[in-house]
Amino acid sequence: MAYTHHGVMKITDATSQANIDLVALNAEISAIRAYASRHLKVRAKNADRSKGRRERHLNEPQVAMVMVQPILNLMGWGTRDDPDSLWRELALPNGQADFACLVDKEVKVTIECKNLGVNLRDEKVVTQAGCYAFAAGAPFAVLTDGLVWAIYSTFSKGRPLEKLVRKIDLSICSIDDAMEFFGFWNKARAVAGEIRVSRPPTSARKARGRKAKRRRASLNSPTFSKHVALVELSIGGTLRPVENARNTFETSTGVRVRFCLSSGKKGAAMFNIGREYLNGGMLFLAHEGCEHGWLVPADKLSEYLLGASTAESSARKTWTPRVSWSEEGDVLWTNREAFKTLSLTAHRHPVGHA
Repeated sequence: MAYTHHGVMKITDATSQANIDLVALNAEISAIRAYASRHLKVRAKNADRSKGRRERHLNEPQVAMVMVQPILNLMGWGTRDDPDSLWRELALPNGQADFACLVDKEVKVTIECKNLGVNLRDEKVVTQAGCYAFAAGAPFAVLTDGLVWAIYSTFSKGRPLEKLVRKIDLSICSIDDAMEFFGFWNKARAVAGEIRVSRPPTSARKARGRKAKRRRASLNSPTFSKHVALVELSIGGTLRPVENARNTFETSTGVRVRFCLSSGKKGAAMFNIGREYLNGGMLFLAHEGCEHGWLVPADKLSEYLLGASTAESSARKTWTPRVSWSEEGDVLWTNREAFKTLSLTAHRHPVGHA
């Protein structure tokens, strides 16, 4: 199984879809496409008629009856053997849900139907569907205009539009995509207790935490070992780790070399450097995404980062230099302004070369 938006398990096995008749679903989708196409043409004709009798146009109850309910029946909701599993116009404290799918009198999914062509990405429309599901205690809310179907997680954190679990457009989807979408919340899976939002993998919970872990892990990666070996070749000696300083090393003469690792877009690198590291030693600016590295005396870099003694420079504890490179040479920038060109070419080392 794979994870999709908000950690909901994506259905990939055939057993989860076995309770939907593939042939019947394909026929129903074809009928819905033809019906929708016909009424869209009627709507266009009515718009062109300024006078005279207009043809009957589609409305929400008709969408619910002709385009939505047949699909729900194919999914097992409201069939002859359990008609009470599907309710129309379920009364709620804040209104009425067009459909409610129930298992043992417990609402699992509410469906809000809109007229064909309504903007289902309108936050007000999504909020309305979510409010009905919340009032019913349903973990999922489905919003549809008959062609486009979207399912939202009721109790997930975030703005209404951010709770989208999955979406499908019956006018362009394949039958396999339709089977997967409707198989996710069919009655058989609801009875088995398989319609649920699962916690995403730990590595995907917080972007900041993921980036921090990746950055720390890179210090033990083969790439980082290459950076260390590269500097050793450059200075003609060995480096030994400094105790309690995971990214700082010392030469045999006591000169400290601090490795500043970064990522960034192609042609640019960004580093966070504490002010205390600009008092001496060497800084190796290593761009993790490409074969670039710069071995720079800290006092030389300090001149460009701190500049003249000002209130701003004395107040800041951390500086963020950016290095961009091109065929014309390398340029150093800071988070305050663009400084004079600092040629780092003399200290630039392709990985594997001294």
